[in-house]
Amino acid sequence: MSGIYKILELVLPATGQTCLMVLLSTVFSLILGFPLGVLLCVSDPVSGIKPRKVLFQILTRIVNALRSFPFIILMILLFLHLYGNILQMKMTTGKPDWKMNCAWIC
Repeated sequence: MSGIYKILELVLPATGQTCLMVLLSTVFSLILGFPLGVLLCVSDPVSGIKPRKVLFQILTRIVNALRSFPFIILMILLFLHLYGNILQMKMTTGKPDWKMNCAWIC
């Protein structure tokens, strides 16, 4: 039974930290996203309550830029992971093993 308590000592604080991060990111997304969404709907040149073409174009570009951030972060992390593996193999064996390093892609 002491093994379960050791696991709980590790898992419970990490679970609390994860819940806090999710809560904070949700609040941040709502604070930023809700006004942007309302402004986009109101200023839509075709069906908006108060059409503003320039404002709509600016907000659309901002939203499209913000929407691509998670993908950009993922690409950077994947590149760093791949590059780190290549450097590690180069330092230990003198040359990278491309077949082994790229096997996770296929």
